[in-house]
Amino acid sequence: PAAPAAPQPSPSAQLAAKIKSALRGSQSLDAQGVDVTVAEGVVTLHGTVPAAQESQKISLFVSQMTGVRSVVNNLVVIRGS
Repeated sequence: PAAPAAPQPSPSAQLAAKIKSALRGSQSLDAQGVDVTVAEGVVTLHGTVPAAQESQKISLFVSQMTGVRSVVNNLVVIRGS
């Protein structure tokens, strides 16, 4: 009998990993405290950012990625962090 196929990560998990990696790799964003969850193309951003404008930049950056239908921004601004 053929060996069972390795389980494939869900498209949502793959997209979340792609977004996290893009955020970490971006020189222009301060996304250290940001976590990402994805459900059927809807990305939810959690965590903390140092400024409201950073939150908006991260949200815009994520919304332009392939596979993202919408972004729910739950980031909290913590000044001086």
